[in-house]
Amino acid sequence: MAFNDNPIIDDNAHLSEESVNAVKSAFTSKRGFRCRDQNPDNGVDQNVELLNEHSEATGKLFGIQIKSSKSTKKIEIEGDQYLVWQFKTSRLGYLTRYTPPGYGLVIVYIEESGKCYFDFAEEIATRLNRIHQNDTWENQQTVNIHIPFSNEVTSESIALIYSKLTQRFKRHELFLSQHGKSFDLPFILNEFSQTNRFPLEDLEIGIIYLIERNEFSKICRLIYPYKHFEIGQFKTVCLFGTYAWMEVGHVYEAKSLLMRCKRFESEFNSFEKEVYVMTKHRLAWLSGDISLQEFGQEMEIELVRFENPTNIINAHLNLFFLKVSALNALEVIEQGLEVDLKLFFNEIQKLEISEKGKHILIMQLCEIVSGYMNVLLARLIKIMNIKKTIGGPLQEEGHDLADRINNMGQIVTGHIVSSVEYGATTGEKLIQATALYRKAKHFLHVQFICALQGDKSPWTVELKTDYQRSFVEFINYYNSNIEEEHYYDAYLALHHAADTVLLYRLLYNQELRDENGEDLIKIAQKIENQFGFKQYKSQIEEGLRVTNHQRENPTEIKLANATDAQLLMMAKQIQALRHLPEERLANIILELQTYRRFDQVCKNPNIELLSDSQMTQNLYVYPLKYKLRSRVTGMETPPSADIEQLMEMFYHLMNV
Repeated sequence: MAFNDNPIIDDNAHLSEESVNAVKSAFTSKRGFRCRDQNPDNGVDQNVELLNEHSEATGKLFGIQIKSSKSTKKIEIEGDQYLVWQFKTSRLGYLTRYTPPGYGLVIVYIEESGKCYFDFAEEIATRLNRIHQNDTWENQQTVNIHIPFSNEVTSESIALIYSKLTQRFKRHELFLSQHGKSFDLPFILNEFSQTNRFPLEDLEIGIIYLIERNEFSKICRLIYPYKHFEIGQFKTVCLFGTYAWMEVGHVYEAKSLLMRCKRFESEFNSFEKEVYVMTKHRLAWLSGDISLQEFGQEMEIELVRFENPTNIINAHLNLFFLKVSALNALEVIEQGLEVDLKLFFNEIQKLEISEKGKHILIMQLCEIVSGYMNVLLARLIKIMNIKKTIGGPLQEEGHDLADRINNMGQIVTGHIVSSVEYGATTGEKLIQATALYRKAKHFLHVQFICALQGDKSPWTVELKTDYQRSFVEFINYYNSNIEEEHYYDAYLALHHAADTVLLYRLLYNQELRDENGEDLIKIAQKIENQFGFKQYKSQIEEGLRVTNHQRENPTEIKLANATDAQLLMMAKQIQALRHLPEERLANIILELQTYRRFDQVCKNPNIELLSDSQMTQNLYVYPLKYKLRSRVTGMETPPSADIEQLMEMFYHLMNV
């Protein structure tokens, strides 16, 4: 059986008990893994799930194929020592297709020494391509694979495996959040026919047209039936085929084609060289070979050399995406982001490219911003949880977050409207549907934030019409993406439609449509099960659950009357919600004591106590500073950590 064939299920495949036990004892839950026997053996021996830092299941899977040998056989390649093992080609191919982006590991157990050696399946396949100088080995029944002798399974190497796989999944999710249409590929691949092959000679001419239209999935479907060495005969198909595989998150295919692009380096024109360089760096980051910071540094260096306006904008788009990704990971709020966003939109408008190209770039930028706004929403919900716990006023950070989300939404709305008009006048239905989808998401964000702040819009017929219009726009976007086979975007659109129905029902105790949204969820669940998508979690449901709890259960414990034991209990709840280390507990308690003292003394409802906003990584590392503010005049005290000093400044207002 060859590389692209599926392995035959083998009930009688023999594995020594020692080898299985050795692997299981290495990949334990304490180290962040949960192993499950795969029986019958259909290409992997262990189905392994990554656990998060709290030892919770993540649904992120990869496979392990175990081989055992009585002794080692080593060879030297390019000065490095490798173990050699004969391996079924179909099993190696299966591992490179197994649950992207985790794929799989091959582990060889040496009975003589009791040691294990490992390598990633895609690294083994890439190494074979390099050694053979082609991929004809994929047609063989078996192939001699090479595993670095330095890759011994130890506690240190297991930690590196965990780190690499965790980062790979995180980057995969971040990347695909920008290009969600790609999620269909791992499953559509199996439907491709080896006989219906679109001529590569014709694709060499037409692939640029598909790239300009962002038809990455279509490109991948066209080149999938071909061997890599066949694609490698065509410069343009090889380069942009690599780019397309990368855009849809299929790392092995992209890396394998990238290796074949090297032969064309001297033939690439300046535009193609820039695409090649950008693709190379993005692939290195996506596969976990370089860090986010290193990727950003490489892109900034290359950006200085770029000449093509489209590539320059794409490079800036990458840097903006990286910046937002870093902010998301750190939960940091950057105040200057709106300014950068406005400048970015202006630069896109200045580009000397087609109007369609401009609107595609605008929609990509809007999607990045939308992802950031979702992170801000999640943080706002977390603050609402803190508010529920301590029973105090919404922190200043919460008001700032709500304002930031609304401001960013307003910035993108004008550009969305222009894209809607462009799609309507030119007949570009997908651009029009995408723009209307972004507009509907902004409406949903605004309504949700108002609900979180207890300031919902009063019901009117016009408001219900706005909800219905947004619902229809989500459904239209779903239909457009189903037609284009962009299944993940369609999947998200269904959930947003269901969220619209849910929000309207919870706020106004009315149904927006005859069905209550459960029919949409059922369709979404079918898509989720078919394609293995990560389960969607509704922020609407979570956020309003917190708000309703506060409305129905006003502060269980009044801070003014709270005992020290009750403050300690609250502090531990906040510590758990924020996932903070034990040593910061003292400063959380100090904050609660400050609010308690303020509540005991201040009788004026128009005076509020606000704490300073600290970055998540520094939260409660140091004692917080506070200020008093008059809701009537807006007058504020200077910040101070001493509540007695602050109240002394406002002593004449404390009991008014």
